[in-house]
Amino acid sequence: MLRSDGGMDMAIEVTLLLGLVIYLDHRTWAHKGLSPQPSIWAVPNTVIPHGNSVTIFCSIPSGVTVLRLNHEQLKGHTYDHHPQGAQKVIEFSFSSVTDTNAGIYHCDYWKEDIWSGRSGPLKLVVTDAFNVKPSLTAHPGVQVASGENVTLICDIHFYYDIFILCRHAGASFPQDCSNQTHKTFLISPVSPTHGGTYRCNVSSTYKCHVWSIPSEPLELSVTGLPGATVIVISVTSVCFLFFLLLLLICLCQHQAKCRSADGGTKSQMKYKSSSQAVDIQKEDQCDDLEDIQPEENRHMDTQVPAEDDMQEVTYAQLHQETLMGTVNPLPSRTLQDPSAQPCVYATLALFREES
Repeated sequence: MLRSDGGMDMAIEVTLLLGLVIYLDHRTWAHKGLSPQPSIWAVPNTVIPHGNSVTIFCSIPSGVTVLRLNHEQLKGHTYDHHPQGAQKVIEFSFSSVTDTNAGIYHCDYWKEDIWSGRSGPLKLVVTDAFNVKPSLTAHPGVQVASGENVTLICDIHFYYDIFILCRHAGASFPQDCSNQTHKTFLISPVSPTHGGTYRCNVSSTYKCHVWSIPSEPLELSVTGLPGATVIVISVTSVCFLFFLLLLLICLCQHQAKCRSADGGTKSQMKYKSSSQAVDIQKEDQCDDLEDIQPEENRHMDTQVPAEDDMQEVTYAQLHQETLMGTVNPLPSRTLQDPSAQPCVYATLALFREES
């Protein structure tokens, strides 16, 4: 009997132990996020000026017993809420935020004796928390062409190691903010979507969710074409015009050469046609000059060419003794007795003007 009772006790202990392991394992998997996670958001924004109000919302499934809002910067400090009925959205309102409210928040809930996984983080920023105001400037200027570079500089005389630039910043609730550890923000290349209003804040790594007073707004204007594009277009246009001018000059020179060549050809043809008979006579005379025998009292012989040539050819007999006094003899010939000198014939072309 003792053995039987001992065996039963051992079986009960093993059953309880297995149940505890299963329960703990179920809770562990639940904390790993196997249960539906809640979602979290803030209205009107996650960046709230000091003293303004904000409301944080958490969404939950039905059947939740307890909803808890956790503030990471305040260790152990939570905001609990007990939903009523089928309530699926729970809100936590802060009427006047201070630097104490700044930080990271999460939501989780208790359902069927199990805690759910935590929601994503919500980073609540409180601005105007300390009375310092940086200045924001743009280099090379607030007007920049699309495609170029612009640098926004957030400057302050005091020491801060975090610089925040917010785009499309409103008077109370800035949006699209980015932060870094140096004061210059390079936008490269600039596009028309980068135009708008910018402000900057400063903070410190000790309280990175607590910001200074924002700077005065800076309006960045982005024009259509980048300066480099304008230069390229201008250079291209100049090169095209220069090439076109060279082409026109070459065409003009080519036409001038063609005209000159045509005129020279026509003049040469005219000259050849007008002097063709003379040249023929000269060639014949030069060939037969040595065969001519001197004759006395030779008369002038006149030949009339064809009417088409419109010219007359006259042969004249010249006595050398008459020319001796006025014309130097050819250096290639030796003076001889005048009576033994042959006659020299010259062909003269006479042009007759038509009436």
